[in-house]
Amino acid sequence: MEYTEASKAKIDAAREAYNALTDAQKALVTNYETLTAAQARYAELKAEADQVAADQAAAIEVVAKIEAIGEVVYTNACKAKIDTARAAYNALTAAQKALVENYETLTAAEARYAALKATADQAAADAVIAKINAIGEVAYTDESKAKIDDARAAYDRLTGAQKTLVNNYAKLTAAEARYAELTEIPCKYCGEIHDSSIGGGILAVWHAILYFFAHLFGLR
Repeated sequence: MEYTEASKAKIDAAREAYNALTDAQKALVTNYETLTAAQARYAELKAEADQVAADQAAAIEVVAKIEAIGEVVYTNACKAKIDTARAAYNALTAAQKALVENYETLTAAEARYAALKATADQAAADAVIAKINAIGEVAYTDESKAKIDDARAAYDRLTGAQKTLVNNYAKLTAAEARYAELTEIPCKYCGEIHDSSIGGGILAVWHAILYFFAHLFGLR
């Protein structure tokens, strides 16, 4: 039996003719099981055809979503198209996936976007690495503080993946810690502000010496 209109018409005609018989006449129909078997088989063929049509329709939708990706660029809009196509493909059955003829276009788009993202992430990380390196020797000055704060703000704006690419992050935390150590200390000898760096310490010692000799010779 074939799934055709002609076959269906023959089955329907036989069923109508059988139903028109009296009970006594129906009892004389020796091949009634052939009719019921034909109806059952036709129903199976119809279900199979309907499933094939549904599979094709589902695959066509995914094919269209993949085609809609177009040229791959590093934008949220492009990423959304790729993700939409991937989600739609993953939702298909195995039979439906086999009908998606441009699946390689999707995998190529995913690979291309991943490469673009890797390049962008590295560029963002490199910019922060440069800012951290630009801090240089830490001193208790507004300029040094500004460099540290700029590097910290730039680092904090990175994504988690980008932060892992910053190979000198320890230098930033060390600079922050060092700057915190360089607190203002009012000189008890002259009242001026010195920092706790080596230079500030030498200046404080020099002031102490001057203060000592000034008192020694009665100059103060």
